[in-house]
Amino acid sequence: MRIKQKLIYIPLLIASLCSCELKTGTGTSSSSSIGKVTTSTNPSSSSISSSDHHSSSTPSSSQPTSLTRPTSPSSSSSPSSSSPSSTSKPSSSSSTPSSSPSTSPKPTSTSKPSTSSASGDYVSIPSSGGKLSVRKTASSYYSSINFSSSKTKLKTDLHALIDNHTVVSYSGLFSAFKDTDYVNGKLVDMYSDITSNTTCGTYKVEGDCYNREHSVPKSWFGEAKPAYSDLFHLYPTDGKVNGMRSNYPFGEVATPTYTSHNGSKLGKGVSTFGYTNVVFEPIDEYKGDFARTYFYFVTRYEGLSMTSGNGGVHFTTAAKYPGLTNYSLKLFSKWAKDDPVSQKEIDRNEIIYSKYQHNRNPFIDIPDLPFFLWEGLM
Repeated sequence: MRIKQKLIYIPLLIASLCSCELKTGTGTSSSSSIGKVTTSTNPSSSSISSSDHHSSSTPSSSQPTSLTRPTSPSSSSSPSSSSPSSTSKPSSSSSTPSSSPSTSPKPTSTSKPSTSSASGDYVSIPSSGGKLSVRKTASSYYSSINFSSSKTKLKTDLHALIDNHTVVSYSGLFSAFKDTDYVNGKLVDMYSDITSNTTCGTYKVEGDCYNREHSVPKSWFGEAKPAYSDLFHLYPTDGKVNGMRSNYPFGEVATPTYTSHNGSKLGKGVSTFGYTNVVFEPIDEYKGDFARTYFYFVTRYEGLSMTSGNGGVHFTTAAKYPGLTNYSLKLFSKWAKDDPVSQKEIDRNEIIYSKYQHNRNPFIDIPDLPFFLWEGLM
């Protein structure tokens, strides 16, 4: 009996021992396994959490940045354009939108804004039948003008309004240019972009110096005063390019014989406008500026003879209505449309009015005026 009992207990003892080992092994294995999962999960969890933190915080930081720039054309696309590479540099991405408009060399909407894009700055002229708008800041200046008059009378009435301006002396132009044509201490020259800030004595090459350019050559109107020193048609331009332009009329060049550093050209004119002799063509950015200069000149100096030499290419006798030749009307209407009034012209107009001549260029204040005044002729 004892032997049998012992034989029974031995397997039970062995089984018990095995069971303990199995439990101990399982417990160790389970505990170790959980520990490894926790350890391996923590880095994973940590990196995911870190990644989520960056990805969530970066877009949220970039979105407010774009929302604070409602005027930026690209601001609405900023959140969607936030890529991992861009979100890893939120400071640089947030600074890019603000720097890009100012660094753009020729931002169309900024340097040459269409007047329609800044309609809030303009008010309708009632007597024009809703066809014309004037800059708010200049509206009272034109309050005496009846724009429903005949075109001939309207031109004469505008002449009377801007006539008898305060005269700036020819020698005083260099000083005035520092207000009208300098930006951040740099001369803005419509004929060249390497112009020196030095006033001309003599020059040999482009970039030597600048002088006083009569955009309407003085020989055409016999150097009559006050046209001789009128800031609205005198501009600082590179001496060399000014000399090359000489007294040639404006136009569009077919094949240039000379091209300035900024792309202004001299050469035979295209046949499109009806004059194929030598002309001078400014770059596109300033064509509207010169068109509005000529609109002003033919209105301000109505009654003045300006057809001497090549003047007859642009002007009619005594500048009576219409005052401009068919060639001029075709050419300048195109230039005025293609190159709308710019902030540069607006600022210059205001400075000349407030500080120097105390008259205005109506064709800058009322951008559609040339198409209204010469309606049917353009």
